[in-house]
Amino acid sequence: NLDLRQGTVTLPTMLYLAQIDGTEEADTLRRVVGGDGVADEEYSRLAIRIEESGSIDAAINTARDHVANGLARLAFIEDPSLFGQFQAFANLALERTQ
Repeated sequence: NLDLRQGTVTLPTMLYLAQIDGTEEADTLRRVVGGDGVADEEYSRLAIRIEESGSIDAAINTARDHVANGLARLAFIEDPSLFGQFQAFANLALERTQ
């Protein structure tokens, strides 16, 4: 909800917009992120709709995929301690999204 109020377009918001593109709801969402000032209940309603759409879960799954791909690309690192640090950092980033 805070991201919407600040006009920050997050991955869940983009995924939700893709689902509703061409609808009146999409126009409202564009006004919200554009900072055109909508009522508080509109922010809350959109935040609930984004959550109910499954877009947040989809974004988390996308983040998990990116972390897995990134760690796979670091498989050449022979030092287990160094690799473990990268892995811990990546997992910390994932925990922040949940």
